[in-house]
Amino acid sequence: ARVYTGVVELDLSDQEATEARQVERVPSFGIARAEISGNLAVVESVYGMSAVVDLRSADRWPIHLGPRFNFPSFMDQLALHGDTVYLANPIGLERLRLDRGLPSLESLGVDKSIKLEALQVKGDRAYGLAQHYGDLQVFALSAESAPVPQGSLKLPSMWPMTRGLHVAGNHAYMLSSQGLTVIDVADPSAPRLLGRGDTVGSYPGPGSAGTTGGMAARG
Repeated sequence: ARVYTGVVELDLSDQEATEARQVERVPSFGIARAEISGNLAVVESVYGMSAVVDLRSADRWPIHLGPRFNFPSFMDQLALHGDTVYLANPIGLERLRLDRGLPSLESLGVDKSIKLEALQVKGDRAYGLAQHYGDLQVFALSAESAPVPQGSLKLPSMWPMTRGLHVAGNHAYMLSSQGLTVIDVADPSAPRLLGRGDTVGSYPGPGSAGTTGGMAARG
């Protein structure tokens, strides 16, 4: 769970309990969003600063974002896989390695052939939306090498103002100014468009009510 003053770990194992038991808390200054992978989290503060945080020790490593898209949130550009941070920006996809003995993240290079507007990691795969067109791209991940393309789906139109991507189970959900798009990603080599529906009202950006910041899906 995320609270204004930090990250709180809750025990939800007792479904009969009237309230969740707090297990641990990592204090911080105004966390706006957090993506957790194992004992690590990529967090964004309300001040627009991002970092990798060790949830067991509260140690942190700042992320220097460099050129970025005009997104209301940095978190659409960041993803965590093991001790590797993936950062999507207009230049390309950058890999950053976490070394707990160093005060900062080590850059492993930028793949300029992979240009994504939004990025999410699930398991050993990364799912991204290509710049400008919003086409879905799937990559295989490993700690030793750069992402390897596995499949892609060219969408039927340019889908302007793509601002949200969420993957749950075998489905990817993309939110744009044209509505919510659902894609079957059970076969990563051949993603399949399932359908699209209009959403109510306009889409101001991640983190706002009714947007991807509040969007959730169950696979």
